[in-house]
Amino acid sequence: LQLAFIDNIMPRFFMNIAPTLTLDLYATVLDESKQYFRDARARDFGVPIEQLMSHGDARAQNLANFEALLKDVVKWMAVNGENARYITGDVACNADLFCAGTLIFIMRVGGKEHALAKIIRSVDGGRLMQYVENMERLA
Repeated sequence: LQLAFIDNIMPRFFMNIAPTLTLDLYATVLDESKQYFRDARARDFGVPIEQLMSHGDARAQNLANFEALLKDVVKWMAVNGENARYITGDVACNADLFCAGTLIFIMRVGGKEHALAKIIRSVDGGRLMQYVENMERLA
């Protein structure tokens, strides 16, 4: 189950996070590392970071895709019971480290008012925010 989650869910995270969070992350990079960051992202994505960022309709679609992705995460959790705290049930696993680590990263880099953070807080009545808080306690 963990491997299936990592193979099917995690790539969707990165596809929808990169176009909406990269410039926020860039702002936190040390000045002496900024050029490396730009060059590495251009190599990874094939375009400069300014072109990677989504705007207008494309941004709205990225955010909608991210919300749908988080709803899928909740469905994975629900397979293990309505009150499952983690992806595979009541015990955190490697898939939780990947998933929650990514959500925590978004919250810290983007801040509470970032569009992605607002989606995290809203999905399934705040269930994923509780999940993030549970995982932060394990760190």
